[in-house]
Amino acid sequence: MARLLAAAPGPTVPTTSREPLGLPGEHIIEVAPLPAPTDGAELLRARAALLGTPLVSPEDVRTAVRLSRRLEGIPLAIELAAGQLADRTVEQVDRHLRSRLELAADHGNGPARHRALRTTIGWSHELCEPAERLLWARLSVFRGDVAADTVQQVCAGGPLGAEALAAALAGLERKSVLSRRRTPSRPDRRNAARTPTGCSAPPT
Repeated sequence: MARLLAAAPGPTVPTTSREPLGLPGEHIIEVAPLPAPTDGAELLRARAALLGTPLVSPEDVRTAVRLSRRLEGIPLAIELAAGQLADRTVEQVDRHLRSRLELAADHGNGPARHRALRTTIGWSHELCEPAERLLWARLSVFRGDVAADTVQQVCAGGPLGAEALAAALAGLERKSVLSRRRTPSRPDRRNAARTPTGCSAPPT
């Protein structure tokens, strides 16, 4: 990418990445999960229609919304769930889904790591530094939003001193494992549920 920009200055190149590329002129736009009741459910219905199993009945539409909510609007999870509609009803997929990590595709054109949520998270986990992996594991006790001071109280200790903890938090945020948001009542909250697994570290 750096060579391309140097050879042809001026182009705009949309790129998806788990972390910033660090190139001059880079503009970062965070892509959030799809709104589950609307865009998430619509993606599920669109993929089902492509498979020849359209979700048109009121009950199927309600189930699609419920399933999208369970998958938290994560596009990869919805795509994998839709792939199971070739030989199951949407009600069966929703009823038998015990964990998002169980979702997998038997085949596909994308990278192998994108054919199962467990593989995707494991790949991301392997690319983290040791201190980041340790913090990821300690963050797995949380679900949803957590205040930054709570993270410091619960996750500090051992190799994660104050400076190491701050660096690991910044690293996980840079790698899109967690994200920071500010609210009027709590100016610094960290969302520990930005990954498809909540924030559970893959087993070692």
